[in-house]
Amino acid sequence: MASYDEDIDTIPRKLSFIGSSPEDQMAAGAQLIVDYHPSSSPPIASQSINSDENNPKIFQIRKIYKNLIVISVAFTFMLTAYTSILSLQSSLNVKNNIGVNSLFIIYAGTIFSAIFFTGSIIDIFGHKWTMIIGLFAYLLYTLANFYPTPALLYTSAGLVGLGAAPLWTAEALYVNRIGRYHAQHKRQLAETSVTLFFGIFSTFQGTSAVWGNLISYFVLNQSNNPQKVNCGIYFDPKTVKPMNHSGGNDVDEATRYLLFGIFSGITVLSMVLLFLMLNHIQLAKKQSIRQSMKKSVDVLLSMIQCKHIDQIFLIPITIWTLVQSTFLTAQFTRV
Repeated sequence: MASYDEDIDTIPRKLSFIGSSPEDQMAAGAQLIVDYHPSSSPPIASQSINSDENNPKIFQIRKIYKNLIVISVAFTFMLTAYTSILSLQSSLNVKNNIGVNSLFIIYAGTIFSAIFFTGSIIDIFGHKWTMIIGLFAYLLYTLANFYPTPALLYTSAGLVGLGAAPLWTAEALYVNRIGRYHAQHKRQLAETSVTLFFGIFSTFQGTSAVWGNLISYFVLNQSNNPQKVNCGIYFDPKTVKPMNHSGGNDVDEATRYLLFGIFSGITVLSMVLLFLMLNHIQLAKKQSIRQSMKKSVDVLLSMIQCKHIDQIFLIPITIWTLVQSTFLTAQFTRV
């Protein structure tokens, strides 16, 4: 229920686009198309700390640190489950290639939601509830892997795609906002605190692949017969058959249920953390549902009338990033 036009300019471009996840890149790319204008004022990050003085409520310094830790830990939990599940799609769900196909659906849905839904959903539900709703879509995708039929996996993948752009945009705007609150307390430029906060968040986020892969290893290693020679840098896909090669599964149902049960529990824990411990940010500017929906039309029109070369270059870069991510997830982790 708040306008985030000011916040998006404060997010460091390298941290929020190039150095972020594919979902975050999609959201940031869509917002850059909307907010770019050659005659716009300088980013708020380079202005004085008094630029936020009209906000209704500024968090205390302890609450700022608490919210940063809560959102960082919550997203680390979510990504621990989600990134591990993505890595397993080309191994556990090989039949009819439904695992890899679901990855394409996720990223295609992310493009769609970044254009049509992101601004409206954040304005209607606010930052906190947008993140919780987005995490619920990720939870549905995790649950679909208990019984990975095409209907369940593709539907849940589509929901993840629709929720990904609002989720990551809301996260970026929330971290940006508490970073600006921190700058006011410390009497320094907003850019300094925002960059620091995104660095801390990215540090937590970067560890998720470690924890997720460790969980997958210890659970799956109990039921699989690990290859001692044809693996790692010596792996030759021509001399080994993938799991599920005959429509069956080298992982028994009990192991599958245990693995995805753990991942589901971790995702639920991330939602509970946000719900119970993350403070809601009430911004000064409020917009009606009609004004929020108009943003989606403005985004579409801005893409049709795209004239600036840097905006045009965002399109192939974004497409390449998503294709690259899907390919690496499907092939690099294939066993």
